[in-house]
Amino acid sequence: VPGEDDPVIFTLRTPQDMDRIIAVAKPGLRAVVAGGGYLGLEMVEQLHRKGFKVTLVQRHPHVLSQFDSQVVMPLHDELRAHGIESRFTNQLASINRNDAFLECVLATGETLEADMVVLSIGVHPDSDLAQKAGLALSASGHIVVNEFMQTSDPDIYAAGDAVQTRDRVFGNQLAVALAGPANRQGRVAADHIFLGELARPYPGSIGTSIVRLFGMMAAGTGWTEWALSKDSRNYNTVTVHGHHHAAYYPGAELMTLKLIWDPETGVVLGAQAVGKEGVDKRIDVLATAIIGRMTIDDLCHLELTYAPPFGVVRDIVNLAGFAATNVRDGLVRMSHYIPDDPAIQVLDVRSKSLADSDPLPGAIRIPYQQLRKSLGMLDKNKPVLAVCQLGRTSYFAVRILLQNGFQAISLSGGVKGLGGAAKKGVFVTPCSPRSFSI
Repeated sequence: VPGEDDPVIFTLRTPQDMDRIIAVAKPGLRAVVAGGGYLGLEMVEQLHRKGFKVTLVQRHPHVLSQFDSQVVMPLHDELRAHGIESRFTNQLASINRNDAFLECVLATGETLEADMVVLSIGVHPDSDLAQKAGLALSASGHIVVNEFMQTSDPDIYAAGDAVQTRDRVFGNQLAVALAGPANRQGRVAADHIFLGELARPYPGSIGTSIVRLFGMMAAGTGWTEWALSKDSRNYNTVTVHGHHHAAYYPGAELMTLKLIWDPETGVVLGAQAVGKEGVDKRIDVLATAIIGRMTIDDLCHLELTYAPPFGVVRDIVNLAGFAATNVRDGLVRMSHYIPDDPAIQVLDVRSKSLADSDPLPGAIRIPYQQLRKSLGMLDKNKPVLAVCQLGRTSYFAVRILLQNGFQAISLSGGVKGLGGAAKKGVFVTPCSPRSFSI
């Protein structure tokens, strides 16, 4: 970025970088954080706690660009709740010094005044030494290694953020800048140096990660819907909600979990979750499921710990398995967005109080308890999209509608699952031939 050599423009890579930031951190100052990834969000939180007025600038439409949008939308609510201003689908074009402060010029032409700037806009592999040594590099500059972390020179090993390894699910080449994979790659290299071919090879990475933003945490593992679509791979997905421990036990917090699987084999491909508690446990379970090539049927019968302070009888991981097998078995069709199509009847089956608090324009409102005796309000010649708060009641509504001769589909994850990511047009996941197409 032009102007980034100013002494109050920082990057954060080492503890010494953090010391430099702390040295100028004073309450009341204005900070611009460029980049809404892991470090960017962590910097936003800590600068806010230091008393800064913080503005986040993010090139993508949402934070954590490697996550799917509906999962991370609650983090946007968390930013607003703490007074953090955000500029999405934008980026720094230049930074100019103006007397005692900085002028941050955005790509849209807007100018933000700041007393300091933190650049957290991504990483490139620091592979200059490898290049000078004549080692093979990928097109992106990552060091090419084999399964034992050997470079193109077998006497030189490389591990960590600068290397290219493979995806554990499909075998693609990829680079993952995370501490856990780097540490394990180092062990593989050391084992191979001392044990030779007796060493176990590095099996690949699935990118399991987590970040906290004030009171919320978001975590993910494996492939995202966005990445699968970009790679033209077949997949299916559901979004479910559940409490991290028994709802009647004090302190229960609701979390959202998105599960992605292969519709042909049922094998789990990825998962993402967001919430205030219990997110790490569920994503760790699903990371293990991915590595173990487990299926959505296996998730239904995972035996996870339960006592009211610690879990739920039907854990949200089990719920995700139930929902996925319902789709697989043709019991329900899922939409991930509310359509803007007059040919589709949007049926809101929430209670009157919930529907009043967050109304859906143009929806036909029939509380679920009254659905059986109110079917005459619906047109059998038009498809029905059933909508509820969390996606469970709409499933029950769809079952009733199908049994009464309607074409029906359920909104996956309910209104909460949209998370602000709703947009015009409907996206329907692949399904059994027993379901209908819109």
